[in-house]
Amino acid sequence: MGSEIETILENSPELNFELSDKFVTNQKSSNLVIDFSSPEGTASLLMLAKKRKDVFFLIGTTGLPEKLISQWKSVAVKQGHKVLFAQNTSLGVYTLATSIGAIAKKLVPNEFDLEIVETHHNKKKDAPSGTALLLARMIQKDVPDLKIVFGHSALRPAKSIGIHAVRGGGVFGEHEIRFIGQHEEIAIKHRAFSRKLFASGALALSQKLLTIKNPGIYTIDEI
Repeated sequence: MGSEIETILENSPELNFELSDKFVTNQKSSNLVIDFSSPEGTASLLMLAKKRKDVFFLIGTTGLPEKLISQWKSVAVKQGHKVLFAQNTSLGVYTLATSIGAIAKKLVPNEFDLEIVETHHNKKKDAPSGTALLLARMIQKDVPDLKIVFGHSALRPAKSIGIHAVRGGGVFGEHEIRFIGQHEEIAIKHRAFSRKLFASGALALSQKLLTIKNPGIYTIDEI
């Protein structure tokens, strides 16, 4: 992801970005930080954020523990940072996420079961994906009594969203939401063809993030 973002920046002078790896050397360096690392990397970045003020952060790392997110919230307010947590930076995924709740609201009360199946490359460390969790939580906004269940080893619980993680090969990312009734099914799928779409989305979101004036934690919906 870092290489993809760097390639776009090098070929897009109109974006007016300057690359730097000197985040903490002085107060004038790196007013925007894009993080696609690991939970450990994001935790290290938080330690650096405590030494700076008024920085914009786009956190694209997934699989973060709630405790770490909570720590980011307190540091952001204290140090004046604007932080965007983006589980996925794809326009297609965002469109899917903001539409899927309306479908669930109609089908779940009519005894449709709901399953989310995500597939990624065999080097991905977190499961389920942050995008699968994003989709499930967006559905919960419209159908709040649904519970998220990871995998199944017994009878499927009623009023639940099943999430399944598949790992193999070099798959960039696939997410399928299946509404399964007794006599019919609606399935909606998003498939990523390359990492470039996530890099382009991250830069577009970063430009939006730079217009935010109030410190704090933000979601893609708010941006």
